[in-house]
Parts: sequence; structure tokens; C-alpha cells
Amino acid sequence: LMLRTNEYFEIKLDAKTSYTIYISGASRDGSLLVVEMAERTFNFNVGIMGHVDSGKTTLAKALSTIASTAAFDKHPQSKQRGITLDLGFSSFSVDIPEKLKSKESKFSDYDTLQITLVDCPGHGSLFRTVIGGSRIMDMVLLVIDICKGIQPQTAECIVLADITCPKRMLIALNKIDLLPNDAKAAKIEKFQRRLRKTLQNTSFADVPMVPVSALDEEEKSQTLKTLIDRLVDQVYCPHRSAEGKFLFYVDHCFNIKGQGTVLTGTVISGSVGVKSVVEIPTLNEKRKIKSIQIFHKAVESISQGSRAGICVAQFDTSRLERGVVCEANCMQKIQYGVVSVSAIAHYKHPLLSNSKFHVTVGYETVIGKFIFFHCEPDKCRCSTEPGQFAWESNYLKQEDANLPDTGDLSHPLHRYAVVQFEQAILCFNQAQYIASKLDQPLEVSTCRIAFHGQLLHMMATDEWLKKLPVFKRKIKRGTICNVLDQHTVAVRGMFGKTSSLVPFVGCKVTLLDEHRTEGRIEGWFGKSGKIKVRFSNPLSEQQFMQAVTPPSANTDQSSRTVLLEFRTNVFDSQKSIVQ
Repeated sequence: LMLRTNEYFEIKLDAKTSYTIYISGASRDGSLLVVEMAERTFNFNVGIMGHVDSGKTTLAKALSTIASTAAFDKHPQSKQRGITLDLGFSSFSVDIPEKLKSKESKFSDYDTLQITLVDCPGHGSLFRTVIGGSRIMDMVLLVIDICKGIQPQTAECIVLADITCPKRMLIALNKIDLLPNDAKAAKIEKFQRRLRKTLQNTSFADVPMVPVSALDEEEKSQTLKTLIDRLVDQVYCPHRSAEGKFLFYVDHCFNIKGQGTVLTGTVISGSVGVKSVVEIPTLNEKRKIKSIQIFHKAVESISQGSRAGICVAQFDTSRLERGVVCEANCMQKIQYGVVSVSAIAHYKHPLLSNSKFHVTVGYETVIGKFIFFHCEPDKCRCSTEPGQFAWESNYLKQEDANLPDTGDLSHPLHRYAVVQFEQAILCFNQAQYIASKLDQPLEVSTCRIAFHGQLLHMMATDEWLKKLPVFKRKIKRGTICNVLDQHTVAVRGMFGKTSSLVPFVGCKVTLLDEHRTEGRIEGWFGKSGKIKVRFSNPLSEQQFMQAVTPPSANTDQSSRTVLLEFRTNVFDSQKSIVQ
């Protein structure tokens, strides 16, 4: 083993215990090393969201002590236009407080808490970047310009945070230095009351709010200290595991001469170590990991939740702006999928079957067409296991998935959809997605996030659709026009004379009188579109008289009405009849 100074090494004492050491010096002949115990650091990812020009980047700069390669508007156009165009990453560290250790025992294994700040763009046209970045966040720091209040993208950020980090939010009321000193306290208190009312129907009704100023020197020091204290108070231990397939969301990449290409990003699942072979699916290439760093500190391995840089053999970085690095064969290209559907209450438009939405999975956004369906409440056999889909259950097509739930509490509706992507998308099973209408005009201040869910089944072609039991309910009505005998009647109005009756021969029908007499379609009666229906039980005298009596404007026609109810499979090209 080659040991070099100014580098970090991991020492494993047993299967569960390991330490990271830092070699700070060595004797002239190399026989003696100066070794320091490296700090054990817990990383916590905080997304900074808010409307454009609310002061997010300025606040991130004021909070941060370590900047990554993609922090603080380094995008050339960001500096020209004065707004954030891409995700920026920076961090600051504090000693893990004793109250955190007492709150969750897992924190006792660490010395330092590193808060990684993900600075998101606030302009409405760049919101798909925010959606893509939301997957890596453990918590949201919502920045609001207290002078302007809730703005369109502020509201969308609240909706997005409610999807990705429910109940995990801290609100910074920024630019308090612009409020008049004599009325500052009163204005802040009034704004907080109004904001609480706005948030009462979200999971953030009771989240902390901190008035701050990121620029004013007099207020900056104290307000930022309070903000950091409140932020640390909100830290929790997200569920993280080294198990599962390695998945790494790349948000930035660059070349270092003589070393290779560095991919910076966040580990979404699993773990990986130096010398492991990983795949870059969009390039269809595999690379061996040469080294790994976490904010300029070399490490031997990383796992779920880590924010890191991975160095691999060099390639043209223009081929990969952002994307995924993963375990080999972890992802596949798909054109179709079955997804779960959770509608967003703030989205006020219909969710119509066969309509198109922008679908964001990871950092990729493509257009997809959706056909919505749900389980039958009284016959629900949906899986209770997360990420599973019950193929043996029957489902009903839903023309508008934004209609209120008609199921009761004991039989809730489970909503799903088949999505067809306009272009193939790289994906992994059980991936989270968000569907939006990002082509809505920005001047129209309505929520663009429509629904979200999980990918339950994925497929490259539409062959599997034939196996999907999604049905559409249909009803046909006709009226008795002739009584042939006590069992048999002729019915008109149910079919046209050019209709094909073959699929319906033998289908069950019901006479809509008080007895609900059932019968079967036997075939055509003549050539004018009438059909022959035979009832299983003979018509009673009352039914017989009602059927043979000529209709008039004053008589109830329901006793002469024959009802045909059936279903067809949405994805069956033969449109077979099912009752």
C-alpha cells in the first residue's frame, strides 16, 4: 500500500467499525508517519428555493464556507443575467450539537454536521431544473422576499417541497433591512400571520420562520446566526442505507489535466468505492473509479446521501451536462410505464386521459401522454407493498383523474396511469416522477405541477399493454316496442341497423322496472335495428300490460326501458365485451 502525506485513508477495525485518518507528515526515510484522526462528518442536503431575485444565492454565499465547483452562479449566463440558471452547491459545517445526539442516537457516530446547500434557480422558465434537483434534498430552505410576499414560483416551490420533503422546511423572510425601522417588527409579525394562513392546508403549517438580511452588515451577523441555529434544529437523520443498487445523480462534470474527469453529484441509493466499475448510461460506457472526494477530502467509499466528486478516466464532458452514473445494467431505456398517481390539490385544471404533461425523472424531463385508471373500490386487490402493482386486479379507466375520490374511507381509490413517452427515457424501476404543465404562460399565476408518483412497471414496447386489465364502462339503453310472448320482447333504440350485433349476442340486459327482470340478447328482430330479448322469468301480468300499452306523454317510460351494461378493455384492439 502506497501511503502519501496530505491524504485521507480509511481504516477498518471490523465489519462495523471504521475510521478515517489523515497523514499530515512523515519522517525523512518514511518509517514514521504523523497521523491525525479525521473528523467523522454527517452530510445533510438542504435545497434553497424561492422566487427569482428573492436573495437565494446571496444567502447561500453568506452561509457557506466551502464552495463546490458548481456554486454561486458560475454559469456564464448567470453572471450576465443576474439570476441563477443551474443548481449551485456549497456547504458549511458545525459541530454536532448534543441535543441532536440526544434526539437521534445515530448522530453519536459523527463529530461534524455538514450542511450542503443546493441553490435552485427561481425563474419560472427554469423550474424543471428545480424539479430535477428536488430528489436529492433532505429539507427545504424557502427564501421569501418579505417586501413582495408569496410570488408565483414561491407557491410552486411550496407545492414541490410538499411532494419531496413533507414537513421538512425552514422559511427565511429575507430583505428585512428594506423595511422601515419604526414599523419593522409589526410588519414582520403581520407577514408571518398571513403566511401561516397560506400554509395551513400544507404539511408546513407549523414550520419555523426566521427574519434575515443577507446584505445589511448590522443585521446580517445576528440574523444568520439565528437562521443557522434554526436550521440545525430541523436536522434529522434521513433513512440511508448502503444496500441496494448504486445510483449517483451527476449535476456537474469537468476535466483535470493528468487525472481524468470529475463527476460531482449526490448518491441516491447504494454505495460505491474506489476501483469499482460504474456505468454512464447516456454514453453507454463504463469507467473505473480512480478516486473519490467529499468537498476536497479524499475518501475510499461513499453511500446514500453523500455529496461527492468521482474521478474516472477522462472523456469529453460536453457529452454529459448532467445525468446518472450507476451500477452496471441498473437502468434501461423505456417508452412506456405504469405509474402511481397522486393529484396536486392546487392544480386547478382537469387531468384528462390522453393528455400530455412534462414528466421529470431525475434530471431528465420529457413529454408523456397519460391514460388514467383506478381500482374498483369494492373489489380492490391493489398491493399494499410500496412500488408494487397488482396485475391480477381489474381497473377502470378514468376520464378525469382530478375528480373527487368517490370511494369511502374503507375502500379508497388507488389511482394509476399508463404513460407513453414521446422519446425513450433512461429510467430505473420504482423511480419517483413529477408531471407538470411547464408550457403554461408564466404570466398566468396558476400551479403548473399537476401530479406525481412512482414508476411501478417499465417496458420498451407496448406489447405488455394487452395484459393490462383496464376497462371502460359502457351503457346502452333501448325501449320495448313489441311483446312477442311472455318471455320475449323486441327492443328498439339500443343499436343502429348497421351495427354489429355479434359481440353482444348472449349479453345480459335488465328491464328497469321495480322487479329488475334480467334477460339475454338473442339477435336481430327484423332489419330496422330492433333486437330480440328473452327474459329468464316470464313477464308478470302488470309487466305484460305495461309493455303492450302504447306509450303516452303522461306514462313513466322506465318500466319499458331495457339496460345493457358492459365493459371493454381499453388496450384490447379487438374491443372484446366483458360483463
